[in-house]
Formats: sequence, C-alpha cells, structure tokens
Amino acid sequence: MPDKQYMLFAENADYIAPLLETVAARGAYREEIREILRLAETFAKSKDGMIKLYFTEEKPALTPRELEIARLAAGGLNNTEIGKRLFISPNTVKSALKSVYAKLSISGRELLKQNLPPV
Repeated sequence: MPDKQYMLFAENADYIAPLLETVAARGAYREEIREILRLAETFAKSKDGMIKLYFTEEKPALTPRELEIARLAAGGLNNTEIGKRLFISPNTVKSALKSVYAKLSISGRELLKQNLPPV
C-alpha cells in the first residue's frame, strides 16, 4: 500500500472487506485499511444513489405501432420500405422511430435489436 492507491481496493470492498479486516486485526496496515473501508462506504452510498437516480425509472412503453415499426427497422428495412409495407409515409416512419429512440434512450437503428422487448 505504499502507493496509496486505495480506491482500487475500496471499489471491491464487498469482496475483500473480510480479508482486509483480518489483515488489520493482525496489526498490518491498520490506518490504510481504515481509510479503504471509509472510502468503500462513501463509494457504496454514491453508487447506490446513482443507480436509484438513473437506472430505476421504468422506460415508457412503446405503442404497438412503434414496436411494429421498430422491429421492421431493426430487420434492416429503410423508412420508405417500412412505409410501403405499413401504408404510411416515410416521414411518419421517421417520426415514429424518433419517438422509439427517445423512449429507449438510444441514438440509432444499430441499437434497436439490443433494446427491443422480446417477441
């Protein structure tokens, strides 16, 4: 621990805390381990806060029509081809895909396959 790189240990404290406590109980690196465990607690609180803030909200559900358009786009069809198949204009397809991207928090067709709900 001479390099004072504590965060490497603090980020993994869930796994190594018992080992650190054993080492400290034997008298080695007590101050350093105390600092690691303090940082680990702060890190855990921050991580939990970020998860609650950014990852627990439910994403808005796609409408059946948006889902249909998204699946066709994910299958490789362009806006004109989708429009012809569904009897809508390419601009309507473009608008629907824009809504899909916003709801799924993605930026393009490449990510559609990964983010669509299973059939």
